[in-house]
Amino acid sequence: MRPIIDLNLSSLPPELRLILACLRASPNDADAVRIERLSRGTINWESFLAWVDHHHVAPLVYLNLRRFSRNTIPEGVHSGLRNHFERNAQGGLALAAELVRLLHLLKENRIPALVLKGPVLALQLYGNLAWRHAGDIDLLVAPHQVDQADRLLRDQGYRRISPELSPRQQTHFKRLVQQFEYYRTDSQLMIDLHWRLLANKFLLPLDFGQLWSRRQSLIIAGYPVPAMSRRDLLLFLSVHGAHHAWYRLFWLVDLAEVLHQDQETDWSRLMADAAKLGALRSLAQGVVLAHLLLDAPLPELLRAYAVQDRKVLSLVEEAFRYILMQQSHPSTLSHVVQEKIQTRILYDLKLLGDSRYKIEVLTNLLLMPVDWETVRLPDSLFPLYYLLRPLLFVRRYLRGGQGH
Repeated sequence: MRPIIDLNLSSLPPELRLILACLRASPNDADAVRIERLSRGTINWESFLAWVDHHHVAPLVYLNLRRFSRNTIPEGVHSGLRNHFERNAQGGLALAAELVRLLHLLKENRIPALVLKGPVLALQLYGNLAWRHAGDIDLLVAPHQVDQADRLLRDQGYRRISPELSPRQQTHFKRLVQQFEYYRTDSQLMIDLHWRLLANKFLLPLDFGQLWSRRQSLIIAGYPVPAMSRRDLLLFLSVHGAHHAWYRLFWLVDLAEVLHQDQETDWSRLMADAAKLGALRSLAQGVVLAHLLLDAPLPELLRAYAVQDRKVLSLVEEAFRYILMQQSHPSTLSHVVQEKIQTRILYDLKLLGDSRYKIEVLTNLLLMPVDWETVRLPDSLFPLYYLLRPLLFVRRYLRGGQGH
């Protein structure tokens, strides 16, 4: 069958083509042949490792190279990947142990918490904590219990990374952002405490009660850990990846694994649900990308929709460009205006046609929590932040920082 869109994959750097060949948890014979062939080609191994690190895919790359191409890669590359794999495995165990401890603490305080991504996703999709990048712990609680959970985490030695907020700032922060971030110095662990799934409330507006009622449990160290149902997980992975323009491949690998494993999905029903939740374009974009880059199955219903809604294929092309960006944006103002303001915002606006979503995207540009740290204003003068925003944005970039 003719490809749904031509991303010109043959022109990819050989380092990235080899990485893509390695990103299956259960590779087939064709994958094995491709890995062996590509690893014997001309590879800039320093660039290869940089791509692996950027995309957070070291575990699967190490496992599949060890299995199919151990004798064709330099010993230094192999040992470096092995060390990365072992550190990641240790990190996954540490996250799982802390996750169980925190869930027990929250339960004692009558705070139900659903686990997003992290060690639970590693077990859900790969059956092994070591096979997925170990980053942080993501917990979702009901909005009315966020403050109580926040106090418990602080009592456990976690420092909230966001600034101390005044009452008015806290109200706006919870509207603009979907989570608080925490860091614990002694263990070097990070936690994200969510009160909704995405920052923009019109993308996948599933409330905690809905997600909790459909939850499934995984057993970690003898403790039942609540996780998303497969149906909710498929939608969440799609919208989360789309929201970040899929600039790290390990998000796409997760989605591809769900697609490979769940071949009995009722796509007509799922797509109808996704449309109601503002997630249909994100779902289509993610599945098409996973199909093109990672050979995931592409349901015919979704293919037909992607062809009919041309914005989907445009989003696929744009996300592919973000995947190929390995470096941070230059800090020159002209580049930022062109790339960050124009290209990325236009990308965000394409994700959903709903006018309320688009208004939220644009109005959120006028108010950023980072500005509240730069200039401290009393709550009575809070509206001045809308006027200061453009000036602070320009000032931050002229100094070589991030404007948002």
